[in-house]
Amino acid sequence: MQFRLFIVLGNGGAAGRAYVRSVGRPLGRPGSAQSVTVRRQRQIGARDYDPRMKRALLLGVVAALLVRCGRTTEAPASATPAATPKAETPVAAWVPGLGELMAFQQMRHAKLWLAGEAGNWKLAAYELDELREGFGDIARLHPTHKNAPVPIDQAIETIMTEPLEQASQAIAKGDLAAFRDTFDTLTQGCNSCHQATDFGFNVVQRPKSNPFPNQDFTAPH
Repeated sequence: MQFRLFIVLGNGGAAGRAYVRSVGRPLGRPGSAQSVTVRRQRQIGARDYDPRMKRALLLGVVAALLVRCGRTTEAPASATPAATPKAETPVAAWVPGLGELMAFQQMRHAKLWLAGEAGNWKLAAYELDELREGFGDIARLHPTHKNAPVPIDQAIETIMTEPLEQASQAIAKGDLAAFRDTFDTLTQGCNSCHQATDFGFNVVQRPKSNPFPNQDFTAPH
């Protein structure tokens, strides 16, 4: 025969009670001495209960819960730290070469002449403004070039500023004769700039034909 001891705690520190429960077959016949002894053992009065036992049990339960929680939240010691992403190497911005920029200038120079000859002054003003911006890009991106004896940005400012302004005034007036004169002055300024920067072999002139057959240069009506 086996016995189990159960302790029932009181509320608010009140005395509890304990009882013994048998497991298996019953102990003795009712009214026997053995049965009476078991009944006496089952009832433990408040005089035999110590409140300190209740506190000790509660503290033990709380300590067990804390230990269990600590084990579940603790990170594994063998956890591999997250890899730091590598910084990407910045790609250098593309910068057009001086020859490429000058090719655009040559195209704008030709379109400027064709627009003025056709009397399309809005298009002529647009191409002149593009030509001016192109010179600004050249001066900013290629202020010097190889063995040029004169800085390119200084040559552009000194030689090209006045011819560009004269051509702008002629276009604003819609004066074809003045436009032709100022265009020739502008063209000579390009050649002077080439000579000053050791590009004298590159000679610019009036367009002799229309290299843009897919564009109508006449003014829209």
